[in-house]
Amino acid sequence: AVAVAAAGATSPQSPKRSDKGKPLASGDTTPTKTAKGQPAAGTPKPDKGVQKPQQDKPQAARQERRTTDHARPAFSRVLVVADVRGNLSLINELASRAKASAVITTGNFGFYDDETPNSFLDKRTVRKPKFGGKGFGRCGELPRFLRGELKLNVPVYTVWGSQADVRVICKFRTGEYSVPNLFILDELHSYKVGNLRLFGLGGAVDEVKLFDNGKGTVDAIAGKDGRMWTTLLQLGQLATQPAAKQFSHDETRVLVTHVRPSLNPLITSMAVALKCDVTVGDNSPAPMSTWFNEASVGTLRDIQYKAQSGKEDILDLWSQVEEQVLSACNPQDVVCLKAAVQATTMPVPERYFRFAWHLGVSSRRDMSAVLLVSENGVGLDTFAPVIEVRKSKPQPDRQWHARVGKLRAHHTVVVSSDRDWAEGLSVGEVRSVFLGAGCRPSFVLLPVTPSEHIYIEFESPAVAKKATHARNLTLQDMPIVVKPHKPRSDADEDWRGAPSSSSRGNTSRRREPPRKGPSAHHQKGKG
Repeated sequence: AVAVAAAGATSPQSPKRSDKGKPLASGDTTPTKTAKGQPAAGTPKPDKGVQKPQQDKPQAARQERRTTDHARPAFSRVLVVADVRGNLSLINELASRAKASAVITTGNFGFYDDETPNSFLDKRTVRKPKFGGKGFGRCGELPRFLRGELKLNVPVYTVWGSQADVRVICKFRTGEYSVPNLFILDELHSYKVGNLRLFGLGGAVDEVKLFDNGKGTVDAIAGKDGRMWTTLLQLGQLATQPAAKQFSHDETRVLVTHVRPSLNPLITSMAVALKCDVTVGDNSPAPMSTWFNEASVGTLRDIQYKAQSGKEDILDLWSQVEEQVLSACNPQDVVCLKAAVQATTMPVPERYFRFAWHLGVSSRRDMSAVLLVSENGVGLDTFAPVIEVRKSKPQPDRQWHARVGKLRAHHTVVVSSDRDWAEGLSVGEVRSVFLGAGCRPSFVLLPVTPSEHIYIEFESPAVAKKATHARNLTLQDMPIVVKPHKPRSDADEDWRGAPSSSSRGNTSRRREPPRKGPSAHHQKGKG
């Protein structure tokens, strides 16, 4: 309809006009001039109703109108991964698959070199590649990147996790070690990636070690024996770095840590002090990454209660060591420590509760979490596999049946009842029944289901026999029957439905199935 109106079409009720624009007389159907292709004078003009609209605009004009009216903002894709553990080639593979221009990792990067002691390395700290692995080394792929044999295809921004060699971290801080496209987020360095301002803090957060430097020899880096942690001085240096004070509304502030900020009150207070819009933390045990804000999973009172508890712990600890710590620090460190105490005791405002978003990154390789960064903010593009939920029938407890098989037959009795056992059956309740009958049980095996029997082992066969002759015994207000324990013979099948151990070993007595075919039929007829 808009195109018709723009083309100047007339409705059937409007008066017809001549070529000069003057209205025609009523009933007159001949134009004043005979144009080329028009009917001659005196020939009635057929009534075609509404005229056809004009031809559409050229293709270029339509394309220009479409891009102007439906323009989409340009996104830059930033991949977020967790728990790489030395398999650094995997970062290039995942970044290529996600078409990411940068990568953020949340710790346990694999900061080990050829001089790292073997005691620091185990299956929890170094992830071996699933296929191949030649040249991977005992301590991951970082030495090959240091030698230039391998390279990172995109910029990688990482924090060190709770498992790393503090000596290697110190060498990166002093510049002795460097890898192109590898940037470490710490208390002294923040980076700008598009509209993202990245802050980082590595290591585990333990209140007991807030004033312990371990074997760190450079700045406030703390660690020992393959473990890394965060100190209060690092929190103060992070809160007082220049990028933390220069706030801009045009950037989206992101705090990257190895721990989950939503569960740690110290990191929550640091995110509030840094005015962060997004927090990124490690959530390795989860089957998929999580993207949420506090308002969607709790109340403001809950988060304020957690922050208040963390505030009280910090103030209590600081009051005990304040004089001793300040007397041993230089003036610059004193300023940082006081700033850390102030930042970690800040109240949580409602704005952070409602508008700050948290990303918990899973370590599964068959899923992806990509931050979509635009001029207006940040979003998330994630993929997670199907979580298999099985609702199978309850299977017999193999461990329980194994323990039944270890009971001494002549020392054991079986207790049963006509009805199922009530919930809450305890060992003490069973023992009191037989102690009243003069029989002291040495071991009581309760059933795993209400319909199973109770197995009681005594010190001697005589006591077990005495228990079987006891009369008028009740348990849970139900009469019980006590019988001697008769384990299954070796010839019977065990509870799994498989042949017993003795029958498995005796292969000479097995009957082979008759052979099929003409030969079998011939032998049968011959017999």
